[in-house]
Amino acid sequence: MINDSADKELPESVIENKISDLVIDQSLKIDPYEDGVASFLSGTDTFNFCRTVDPNFWDSFTSNINTGFSVKGKDGELRKKPGWNKIKKDRLDPMYNWAKTNFINSEIDTTLLFYPFSGPDFLHAFQFYPNANEYILLALEEVGTIPDFKSISEDSTEVYARNLNVFLRDIYLRSYFITGNMIDDISDNKVDGILSTLYWFIKKTNHEIISVEKITLDSLGNIIKENVFSEGWNKIGFDGVRFQFKNSKNQLKKLIYFGCDISDQAFVGSKGRDVKYRNSNLLAFLNNMRSCNTFIKSASYMMHHDRKDLSFKNIRNIILSKSKSIFQDDTGVPFRFINQEDWNIKLYGTYEKPIKDFDRWTFMMQEDLKMFYDNKENYVGMLPFSLGYHWQDKKQNQMLFLKK
Repeated sequence: MINDSADKELPESVIENKISDLVIDQSLKIDPYEDGVASFLSGTDTFNFCRTVDPNFWDSFTSNINTGFSVKGKDGELRKKPGWNKIKKDRLDPMYNWAKTNFINSEIDTTLLFYPFSGPDFLHAFQFYPNANEYILLALEEVGTIPDFKSISEDSTEVYARNLNVFLRDIYLRSYFITGNMIDDISDNKVDGILSTLYWFIKKTNHEIISVEKITLDSLGNIIKENVFSEGWNKIGFDGVRFQFKNSKNQLKKLIYFGCDISDQAFVGSKGRDVKYRNSNLLAFLNNMRSCNTFIKSASYMMHHDRKDLSFKNIRNIILSKSKSIFQDDTGVPFRFINQEDWNIKLYGTYEKPIKDFDRWTFMMQEDLKMFYDNKENYVGMLPFSLGYHWQDKKQNQMLFLKK
């Protein structure tokens, strides 16, 4: 409290500033338990972790994270996965450095970052948008929970940490999560949802956690605390989670993740999508969302579907109306919906037909986009990193649309 005798001699404005500073300092106070869990799971340190850690386990665990590890595939063969050191050098650092010189300007780079079809991939969102004050991620995967590390056994703690690192194997190798692998890992109880992954990414991007809370939405689209599953649209799990954290400059940031279906059908609960993911409240939340920058990659071409049983008109229109900028590959908003009178367009990389996993849908090959890429006047340059589905041949594309 600011009530000692020295303060009585100060002008009122100075005392108000001191009170304001105190409030700000309290709002940025880290949670030792939550931040300690993130530090442990990410192999950063064990200083604030809630229990002692066996040194032999820690040496092995951190080595796997930093220098790589092997995972047995469904065919029984061991496959080597790169570690953090390699992806940071080959992918993350080039992304971060490129974004500082070839990306959106400082007038809008601190605003909200919207990342639909994201999985729990805060990692790559941060590389392009390190100055954003808030991140909203939307994906199908369950939020889940994490263990109470104060009460589970030492063996269970170590197994969970190792399983989480394996859960991240596709991010290490490819830069995106493979939905099938995530579903298998979650159903086999190797990890319970994506929550622990967000802890991992937040800590690995040099942040400290202030708070973590489970959230849902009311009928007007306002964020409210979710105490029990029945309060939200997902009756078997939490709808969302909100992190507050700070960077090395002591700047407060927020991350919101909702496990959700953002198809038109899910918003009204049709075609069997009402059992778990009927979420008209989410549509209200998105319609109320403030102006943002939007990032889309490896989105399975979902917004290209326009069928009676599967379409994405709502989310597509929200992106186009709310975004100050859109940075996406060809799996995002189909190019035919980008009105060139509304957007300045910059093309990077190489446009190739979709990889074989998606080439059975002929409409996913965008001839209008290919023609636009073929016009050298629209082309800006290659990308010094590999990102997305073309990670093997490195023929990836990224497009930057800036609202005029």
